[in-house]
Order: sequence, then C-alpha cells, then structure tokens
Amino acid sequence: MTREDLFEVIETLSPQSIHELAQFVDYLKFKEMQPTQQATGSSWLKDIYAIFAPVRAEVAASGMTEDEINQLIEEAIDEVRL
Repeated sequence: MTREDLFEVIETLSPQSIHELAQFVDYLKFKEMQPTQQATGSSWLKDIYAIFAPVRAEVAASGMTEDEINQLIEEAIDEVRL
C-alpha cells in the first residue's frame, strides 16, 4: 500500500476511527524511537514494557483520552489513600 493509498483510506474513516488511528500512529512513533534489540540497556525496562503491551493495546482500543486515563489513575490512588 502506498502513502497515497493510505491518504485515500483515511479520508473515508469516521471521527472515532481517526482518533484510534492517531493513537496507533503515536504508538508506532514511540516504538520507532525505542532502541533495537541489539542495543544494550536495561533488560528490566524492556521486560516491563513487554508486560504492559496488552494494557497499552486495550487503552488504545478503548478510545479513552489521556485526561480520562489520568482521572482513573487519580481516583484509584485516592481510594487506596483513604
């Protein structure tokens, strides 16, 4: 598929699909910035990143905004502090 083909398909997507696509593109940009497996570094960080892959995928598929996720985290923290 060419870039032009992608642009044509994007023009037909719903606003919700555009939002999900934007999140996926953000993930791909992040993934490309990560060191290759040949690079040395913190193996534990790579392990944690891999462990949380399903969580990242679920959040991306949910369509939740960053603010909504932060709100849920704040509520969970508040619950355990009581």
